[in-house]
Amino acid sequence: MTSHLIAHAGIIVLVDGFMPFVGGNLTSTETRIEGHPKLRRPAVSKARGQYEETQKPGLLPRIERLEKEVKNTQARLLRDLRHKVREDLYEEQAFVDIEAQLPGTAVKEEDEDRSPLKDDMYPLQFHLIQCFVSCPISNSLEDDWNRRDAGADAVAHSSPLNKTFENKVNWALERYNIPGIAVSVVRGDDIFAKGYGTSDISGGVFKPVTEHTLFEGGSTSKAFTAAAVSLLVDDNENFPDIQWDTPVHNILPEFILENPWATAQVTIEDILSHRSGLPRHDWIWNANITSQEAVSKLRHVPLTAPIRTKWQYNNLMFITAGLLVEKRTGQSLKDFLRSRIWEPLNMTETYLSPVDAQAAGEDIAQGYYWSSENQFKNAGNPSPDNIRGAGNILSSATDYAKWLRAMIHRRAPLSPAGHAAVTGAHSIVLPQVLTPYSAPTLYGFGWNLQSYKGHAVVQHSGAIWGFGALALFLPDLQLGVTIFGNNQAPIGVVSLLLAYHIIDEILEIPDEDRFNWKELADGTLNLTIFPPPETLYPKIPDTALSPPLPLSNLTGIYTHPAYPTLNITTDCPHKPILPPLTNSKETLRLCCSVVNSIDLPPSFLNELIHFSGDHWIFGYSISEMTWTMRAEFRVGADGLVWKLGIEADDMMARLREKIWWVKSQ
Repeated sequence: MTSHLIAHAGIIVLVDGFMPFVGGNLTSTETRIEGHPKLRRPAVSKARGQYEETQKPGLLPRIERLEKEVKNTQARLLRDLRHKVREDLYEEQAFVDIEAQLPGTAVKEEDEDRSPLKDDMYPLQFHLIQCFVSCPISNSLEDDWNRRDAGADAVAHSSPLNKTFENKVNWALERYNIPGIAVSVVRGDDIFAKGYGTSDISGGVFKPVTEHTLFEGGSTSKAFTAAAVSLLVDDNENFPDIQWDTPVHNILPEFILENPWATAQVTIEDILSHRSGLPRHDWIWNANITSQEAVSKLRHVPLTAPIRTKWQYNNLMFITAGLLVEKRTGQSLKDFLRSRIWEPLNMTETYLSPVDAQAAGEDIAQGYYWSSENQFKNAGNPSPDNIRGAGNILSSATDYAKWLRAMIHRRAPLSPAGHAAVTGAHSIVLPQVLTPYSAPTLYGFGWNLQSYKGHAVVQHSGAIWGFGALALFLPDLQLGVTIFGNNQAPIGVVSLLLAYHIIDEILEIPDEDRFNWKELADGTLNLTIFPPPETLYPKIPDTALSPPLPLSNLTGIYTHPAYPTLNITTDCPHKPILPPLTNSKETLRLCCSVVNSIDLPPSFLNELIHFSGDHWIFGYSISEMTWTMRAEFRVGADGLVWKLGIEADDMMARLREKIWWVKSQ
């Protein structure tokens, strides 16, 4: 590497560091940028050639769009170049300042006309080095860089929330019966946010969604819990015992699993990457208990895989992580998140409690579902406080954009090591590749990791009663998208449809090469019961056998040390949630309620219908979406009902294992 020699070693380093980025002169710098592959000049030339050959007017908009993209990319490349130059000069100024204080290393003042720097360098290079060496970096220079960057960003990033996107959102609102949607997009440092539709239709008053309307974030909250833990891992001075490989039991003695070896081995990394060996066991937090009580009940539920052998989604593990933060810091999780993450990012519209949001007078969306009566119904209560850490953040599209912007640029409050940990791959969700992705789905800490059209995608969805959310970002494109909606059932796929429309538009993916998200979303319109009840017992004879005991003998209170207490009765106050079965002339039905439950939505219903002999089907419904699972009553030697078993989790259903409640009265 060629060096511009002068009497001071610090200046040699400065010039050596400077030269590769400036490229010797302005002309060569422009040449390097003009030849950059991201400019896509060949695509412009090809489009122009096609137009000259065919004279098709339809090619003109594409040519215009490509030329605009080239111009915008030029601006971004120039901005990135200036950032790189500035960062290197900042570092080298520090060397100069230090060496100037050492004996025999003072900078020799030379006559301006005799300076080899001035003779050998072009004016811009000399001016920059002269400014950085002769005086400390000034606020005015920093402001100048910021003004230039702001101008470049303004040119480079037009809002993707244009009329075309608005039409697509309005179409989705109507087709999929969603009252309202809020969207934000991050491009570089720019944020674009907008609301569509209605946040609240109660009382006949239609309140519009804005970019500041608060929605339930569901499981997108998990990324914040993981980020909070990363801050403790970074703080070796105050929390030297907290590392990613620290066994959770060492920090939380109440964290005890059914297997002593697993208790001693499951680490913080394991619980944040869903590889603890535990399936969901979500019913545990349906009881009106605290986070600590929920964690203490884990010893009473089965593992369904050895630790670190299978990815099994688990809300309780993030509740555990949230409790860990609270126990070690002495702060509530909401106070820790607010002081260490939300306030530093100026996230002023984010809460961990609906009570706090209401007290602050925030504009809070109401959750809905589309009923069988073809009308919107309120989905019920906001997410319970006892699942903090797993899924009860309320926030706005604008605030989530600030969060994604920090993730995209790997900025504080997370450290570089923290960013690498939470977005690094720690477990395999699915070994197979799912369309439209091009690689297996991996999992970080609170983030799914995928690949789309050659670009890494970091994303996570969320769903809670009446709400759905999606947060994703593509680091290399400096692009982030947040979608919130207030109808849980369809918004999951619709949010992907809208987010990937934005991505495809920015990548200029031809329509014929885009994934058909509409077809996938349409499949959710009539999907109300899964799996269909008759598919649960494919090997049992078609003609049903009568139950061994009268229904009245099956009623009563059933208890479990971890799962909520159930009350089984023949008195059903609601209409059936499961359809009649074809293997029997008469459908025998029992109703089930949760004793001492959290404030569950009115649409939360449970029932049992008889299939054949001892075999039953348990169904639970939320917002008229119903899940079915196998169930069984066991009779003791005395001829009395002893216990009730339900495959209370999808992983347990695959293994044909049940949670057993004992009849107490």
